[in-house]
Amino acid sequence: MKNKTHDHTELAQKLAEYDVDVPDIPRQKSRWSRLVHYLASPADNPVGFLAPARPSFSMTSVIPVLAAAAVPVAALLF
Repeated sequence: MKNKTHDHTELAQKLAEYDVDVPDIPRQKSRWSRLVHYLASPADNPVGFLAPARPSFSMTSVIPVLAAAAVPVAALLF
């Protein structure tokens, strides 16, 4: 009995049918690509010192909510 998992002749015939041209890919990045990569790179969080080590309500999550709630209240009062 012939084992089909080890018969590579059919696979070799199928692969021989295809002729693929691989384009030459430049190894050095262009200036534009380097600039975009620099601008899109992740930055450190500038207010990271306000965030607590464990998940909880912190000043960075409470202050924007309070500010958003204060704007309509101030509009009604003035």
